[in-house]
Amino acid sequence: MSRRPLVRYSALVALVASLIGMTPALASADDPTAVPVTVLATQFYGANTSRVWYIDSNLTPPPPNGVTFVGTPLCTRLADGSPIDGSLTPGYHAIDPTTCTGVTLTGPNSPGLHASYSSARIYVAPADVNVVVTAPSPTRALVTGKAVFTARITSRWTGVPAVGVPVSFGLGGRFFTTLCTAVTGSTGVATCTGNGARYVSLLTSSRRLVYADSALTPYWYYGSGVTTAPAF
Repeated sequence: MSRRPLVRYSALVALVASLIGMTPALASADDPTAVPVTVLATQFYGANTSRVWYIDSNLTPPPPNGVTFVGTPLCTRLADGSPIDGSLTPGYHAIDPTTCTGVTLTGPNSPGLHASYSSARIYVAPADVNVVVTAPSPTRALVTGKAVFTARITSRWTGVPAVGVPVSFGLGGRFFTTLCTAVTGSTGVATCTGNGARYVSLLTSSRRLVYADSALTPYWYYGSGVTTAPAF
């Protein structure tokens, strides 16, 4: 008997699954008792290092009929082997799924099956921070040829300095131009020196807003990390 109809049916199932963004929770060929689970955690950067773990319902296929997920997942290490702690930078980080536990199966059809952590990741969100930026004096920048920018980044709630954060300094208005970059030290302060003539040139073209931008600067909190350049 030809296997072509079965191949066509499998291809159709895969196509429909891709269109609706879900893959049927079929047991893997390697382990027919495994039910795939995708884990996602969220964490705030910096002072608030608490994190929330849960099953990613957008990427985890529904369990087989008569089977229900129970429990909260928990993973301990990233894909590169490093521990999951408060030192993670903002953005997504892949997790080693073999270090995940916590999810079990229940229901009439669950005996003989087990949860298999197919993939996992953690999203570190920007911290809720205050960014205080100091703009260079245009006169001093013109005389010395240097425009010295400073910014201090701290937690809005605890005042704890944000250490080791890359910061970009520059001017903006309708357009934004970066003049220099620096990294915050132990007190949460970053200082860098840009070209004084370039700084003054941008000021004279109506770019009066001086900004300090970083991965921690909340885009929804306008005013943090922005100041108006001093007058000549």
